[in-house]
Amino acid sequence: MVGATEQFNNTPGFNESQITLFNAPHIVYLTIPVGSPDWSIHDLGMFSQTLMLSAQNQGLDSAIAYALVKYPDVLHENLNIPNDELIGIALGYGDDTHTLNQGVRERNALTRVLTMIN
Repeated sequence: MVGATEQFNNTPGFNESQITLFNAPHIVYLTIPVGSPDWSIHDLGMFSQTLMLSAQNQGLDSAIAYALVKYPDVLHENLNIPNDELIGIALGYGDDTHTLNQGVRERNALTRVLTMIN
């Protein structure tokens, strides 16, 4: 399994960025009712991806992170939405010079996560 390395977790500012939600000026929350058909969950994933690609096309960066939905009860209560599934997407301008953006993330080889069938 590939994920955040110990080095990345110990990068100065990592925990603070989680607490401040990356200082994002905007956060989009997407919901889908509990018990929705599986295809609706796929639709939400595609919508999320399209939203992030559209934001990138407009010069905005985006991030989906656990910190954005870490306290779902608080979010549901304060955003006045039912107890549904929740995805949080931070939108804002990225900072390529920030320490957190300097690390190299380990990734699985494409051949490990993708199978092409002719």
